Amino acid sequence: MMILQTSRSRAARTFDFLLTALAWLAFCYLFAAGIGILAETRFSGLASPVLAGLLPDVRLMLAYLAVVVCITLALSAWAHYNALRFGRLARRKPISGLRPETLALSFGISPMQIELLHTGRVLSIHHTDEGLIHRIDFMPDEEVCGNVVQLVR
Repeated sequence: MMILQTSRSRAARTFDFLLTALAWLAFCYLFAAGIGILAETRFSGLASPVLAGLLPDVRLMLAYLAVVVCITLALSAWAHYNALRFGRLARRKPISGLRPETLALSFGISPMQIELLHTGRVLSIHHTDEGLIHRIDFMPDEEVCGNVVQLVR
């Protein structure tokens, strides 16, 4: 993602993408050619064993690079697919029609306890082994000591 975004046409973005891809391909070609030249060249007989030992590592790094490129392409395709499919949906809106009774029913507590939970800023909710709410420790703004609300089941 670009840090500064300006409005550009699709043709301009495609041209930038193709130019960047071409530059990376040229870089990879020149890099691979340079490693090949270094592996075949003998510098007074001293550097050849060192470069011959380096060549398998370069092949391994190129294999890693190929895997990274494949994963990047897959994730990028997935992101573009999700943007096309779900991009028009507004996901960051509050749920409409959510009443305290509905919320209390989903948590398994009473609507009065939901109202009590709205009074505190700091909450510590304890659950049973089954995942039900067992106890709620809360501290309203005015109090320094925490109160405990014991839920009866």
